[in-house]
Amino acid sequence: MNDEQRLRATFREEARELLTELEGSLLALEDNPFDRDAVGRVFRALHTIKGAGGLVGFDDIAAFAHEMETVFEAVRDGDSEVSSALISLSLAGRDLLQQLLHEELTLDDPQAKTLVAELRRHQSEERAFDSPQGPPSFGADGGAATYLIRFRPSADLFQRGVNPEGLFRELKRLGSCHAIARTDAIPPLTQLDPQQCHLSWDITLTTSHDINAIRDIFVFVEGESRVEIERIEGVGSAGGDGDAALAGDTVDEGALREEPASRQD
Repeated sequence: MNDEQRLRATFREEARELLTELEGSLLALEDNPFDRDAVGRVFRALHTIKGAGGLVGFDDIAAFAHEMETVFEAVRDGDSEVSSALISLSLAGRDLLQQLLHEELTLDDPQAKTLVAELRRHQSEERAFDSPQGPPSFGADGGAATYLIRFRPSADLFQRGVNPEGLFRELKRLGSCHAIARTDAIPPLTQLDPQQCHLSWDITLTTSHDINAIRDIFVFVEGESRVEIERIEGVGSAGGDGDAALAGDTVDEGALREEPASRQD
């Protein structure tokens, strides 16, 4: 078994556990539609499945988990409600995710297309709660925060089937981010191994999501790579190393800035 196969096997194992947690949380919501903790668990499971699945090449799983996550993001933020129809749709979605995991079907199958259409129709028909007596908002803290993320990947990142661009795409979905590539570990050309990752990144992210949403993106690289996340005060300050990453700028996919040599450690 090569590294890519090992990573995909690890994802399958973790995904099975997450699907079990997802089912339990949905059943808890069926008993109590206003259970904020259960909503959070559903959203977190879907978010993790989506992010990790995309990183290891399970594109159909990532795409469908994103459809479900979008629905529960509205619930979490208080813009939609938990109903019996939503629970039925979500349990069917959980079963579809399991089938996708076992590669029993793809998103091109009629069953999958129908479920995607039903989730989107449900989302479009829902309305935000206008009554002050309505269910409480599931939002985090009502405002945005800025985080400094130091991502120091292991040298064998590419060999394990992880594309850093996928990580940046996921961060970009959370809010405004700006990344600086640190190049101080790149060896001379004669010693450079193109199959190894010699870069690391300092990232500033301004988001209304909590720190757990950021950790979920890095869940499948933290074992071998080093990921440090800290909340910083004041947008535009990246803190400690004298970096001047500007939070609020957008990171371009596939084109990350290199840090000038004068600012290397």
